[in-house]
Amino acid sequence: MPPHMLPVLGSSTVVNIVGVCDSILYKAISGVLMPTVLQALPDSLTQVIRKFAKQLDEWLKVALHDLPENLRNIKFELSRRFSQILRRQTSLNHLCQASRTVIHSADITFQMLEDWRNVDLNSITKQTLYTMEDSRDEHRKLIIQ
Repeated sequence: MPPHMLPVLGSSTVVNIVGVCDSILYKAISGVLMPTVLQALPDSLTQVIRKFAKQLDEWLKVALHDLPENLRNIKFELSRRFSQILRRQTSLNHLCQASRTVIHSADITFQMLEDWRNVDLNSITKQTLYTMEDSRDEHRKLIIQ
């Protein structure tokens, strides 16, 4: 980077503009990679997205090492949020795909309903109250209701 550009890149106005542009870019990338969490994604794409999210921070550290600190900080913060969004979206997508399989199977759904009906909520409530030594009477009444 030419030395005469560093003060310009370090100004708060430029840093804010870069932050806005990065946010727009990350939102667009996220929308292209996973338009909706309900859409089935191939496992290979999910793995690539997770690997990308994991490595993005390291790539930015190498690429931005000689830029002003305030610019680096905003870019790192936004990239961390972007990586977190990608991880959450891939996890939610995986959960949606797994639950879709269960919901479309009548046998599994029926078995889950039977299991739910067999849960002894009264016993669970009593055991929970037993472990709550410091609980107030009002909490106990709320749980029992």
